[in-house]
This record gives sequence, structure tokens and C-alpha cells, in this order.
Amino acid sequence: MKLVCFAHAGALIDPFRDLDRCCKTCTGQRSFICAIDGKEQIDADSYLNVLFQKYPEAFCGPVIFAGHSAGGHLALRAAALAPTETIVLTVLVSSSVSLEFDQGTRPSANDSDAKLVAFLKRLGGTPTEILQDAKACSFLLSTLRHDLTIMESGKDLAPETLSVPVFELWGSNEPERLAAPYWAAVTSGTHRQISYDGGHFHLYDHLEEFAALIDSFFETHKKIREMLHHE
Repeated sequence: MKLVCFAHAGALIDPFRDLDRCCKTCTGQRSFICAIDGKEQIDADSYLNVLFQKYPEAFCGPVIFAGHSAGGHLALRAAALAPTETIVLTVLVSSSVSLEFDQGTRPSANDSDAKLVAFLKRLGGTPTEILQDAKACSFLLSTLRHDLTIMESGKDLAPETLSVPVFELWGSNEPERLAAPYWAAVTSGTHRQISYDGGHFHLYDHLEEFAALIDSFFETHKKIREMLHHE
């Protein structure tokens, strides 16, 4: 069994490395971390197809897909487009709204730097000193544009595209996002929302809880597999 994580574009993957360590402690499983480096703009499906071809071992057998922000869209699309040898157990989507809903408030990759900075301020979680440092802000805006390119390149999955459990994870300071379940319709399986203290980057402050949640999915699958084996 494997955990495949999708960070948002250009994201520092240290928190996901920490998650990897948490998962190995909780489940004994090593995670496969996918972080877009921000060096080139690439659409979501092309990126996933590259991963499927380059790292087939990561997508063979039982897999849990998890993604944060734009990575949440990648996790959902990965579950829908995964190779036939992939057995999708669960999809965890962290702080990622539907493209259709977010169309009116989400900026475009082609927007000005000033508009993107204003968006980051509304989103919260970005230190002021980074936004005020020209070099750091330029790098941040570049990675944000890659995030937006991924989101603009795809469409929301059609209703009941998936049949596996989908869990939405949100920060308690994202009340407008918590108001509606965005991904309930994409699966005919179980859907649930979970809230953690924090804002858009809540996941980074709750890695142990997240790892424990993942552990519960692995344990459930393990017990089902053992029951089937004994029948």
C-alpha cells in the first residue's frame, strides 16, 4: 500500500517530508511525494501522464491519493486517470475548491503581480516579509502562476466519476469554504468533511493527525484484505 501526495506547485516539500516520516512511524509505509518545481508550466493531465510513465512502481497496487490546494485537483484527477493496475483506496483533498465555484474569485495565471499579491493576502498564511522582499515575492508569484495553470488546464470531474471515499480537509479559518461540500458529487462512495485548526495551510500544522487518518485507511484496507483471504 502506498500514499501518493501532491503538493501545490513550487511548494516547499519539507512539510511533506515530515508527513513521510509521520506515515512511516504510523503505518510503516513510505509516501511518494510529487512536487511541481515551478520551472515550466504544464497542464494537469500531461503532468500526471509523465508521473504514471516515469514512476510506475508508485501507482501499482493499493494507493491513497492526497493533495493540498492545486494538488487536490491533481489527486482527484490521478484517481480518475490512474493506470488499470492502480487500486485507489481513498482520496484526501486539502483546501481545494471546485474550479467552477472558484472561477469568479480565483485569479488567472495571466493577472498582474499586484492582483496576485492581493489574492495571497486574502488567502492568508504568507509572511509579510516574503511579500515585501522583491526576489522572494517574484519566486512566489512564479510558483503561484504554475498553480493557477494547473487549475485552469482542467475541468471539474463529472458526477460519480469516482467510486472511492473522498475526504475534504479544511482549515477552521476557511468558513466560506466549509459552507458547502465541494467534492461530494464526484464520487458515488463515501464523502466526509474534516476541519483542522488554522487557515489555508492548516495541513502543515497537523501532520501527525493527518498521518493518523491515513493510518486508519490502511488499517481498514488491511482488515478487509485479511477477511477476504480467510473466506
